[in-house]
Amino acid sequence: MASIKLGAIVTEISGKLGGHVFSKDVNGHYLRTKIKPPNPQSAAQSKYRSMFKKVSTGWGGLTIAQRKSFADLVGSYKKTNIFGDLKNPTAKALYQRLNNNLLITDQPLITTCLPPAIIVAPVLVSSSLVYGVQNFYVNFSDETFGSKVIIYTTFPLASGIVSFKKHLRVIGTLLGNISTFLDITALYGSIQPIPLINANLYIGVVFVNSQGQASSIQVVKAEIT
Repeated sequence: MASIKLGAIVTEISGKLGGHVFSKDVNGHYLRTKIKPPNPQSAAQSKYRSMFKKVSTGWGGLTIAQRKSFADLVGSYKKTNIFGDLKNPTAKALYQRLNNNLLITDQPLITTCLPPAIIVAPVLVSSSLVYGVQNFYVNFSDETFGSKVIIYTTFPLASGIVSFKKHLRVIGTLLGNISTFLDITALYGSIQPIPLINANLYIGVVFVNSQGQASSIQVVKAEIT
């Protein structure tokens, strides 16, 4: 998908051209290939669709004052797009962003937006699996208490693959604690057998606070010994 930054002469572009479609989102204009997306209806996909639908329809049930609380704070939740421009989300998009994060991490949804708060997000130092006892950990620079932690993983990749981000998938959420590690053995084992020694495998984490704010994803290659 190609992105487009328009200038002073051309300010808007939309519609179809050949097999491509010009579209726009909060990050700006982009060009995508026109396709009919697959719809495998996997259990995980159906679960997240149901969750996100619940959040989307929830916006319609808010009072005017509740919606205004999100509209008043969109400037505090700016995000940088791929062109390096800071963009405000819409009030509805902000409501959905925060509550989607809360829903994924099994936290209560919010109906009133609050100013940004601290996210407890220590540095992801390493991920290690001791093969003999099959203990799989993610290790941090400090304690994770105060955040929920979304765990991502790839399946074991071919040895030549170094572009791993598109292969990351959410496998579950853990509650942060006062130690500097989290045990992901059960989470990983619920979706995939323990990988072979020296497998090309990556683990990612995102921290979410009680207001639905999420940190940037951190990813490390797992050490399987």
